[in-house]
Amino acid sequence: MGRGKIYKDAEITRFSLSIDANLMAKFDEHIKKEGCSCRSKAVTDLIREKLVKVNVDSNKEVAGALVFMYNHEHYMLDSKLIDTQHQFGSMIISTQHVHMNNHYCMEILALRGKASDMVKLEQKIKSFKGVECCNLAIVAAGNVAEHHHSTHKHKH
Repeated sequence: MGRGKIYKDAEITRFSLSIDANLMAKFDEHIKKEGCSCRSKAVTDLIREKLVKVNVDSNKEVAGALVFMYNHEHYMLDSKLIDTQHQFGSMIISTQHVHMNNHYCMEILALRGKASDMVKLEQKIKSFKGVECCNLAIVAAGNVAEHHHSTHKHKH
């Protein structure tokens, strides 16, 4: 990576990014609504947000949800997604499949397991062509591995 100038005790690195023009226009509109002063700050904030997520103790048992949208007409994508879900099956508690329109579907996976495994699942699904967006939310810290429904008394 290149080295940049140092500003206020922080070393700044410049890099270029190739991005779809329509996506960039939407991003610019979004950051303007958010009151962000420039693209660099917005991208920096996104990177920090991502690093916070991946810095969760990777060996800790957590609960989470993975939500992704994809074009079901993309060649072999359905079977790749099904194979991947079977590979990570021990961590997937529940799935929900939603038909959004004639071309797009949304999947919601409820997860329980190691945070590092959840991140691996997210990365694998994001890597498939035809997956438009994919977001992992780690929603529980604490020891979710000890939860056993038969001994946990509450009403549903």
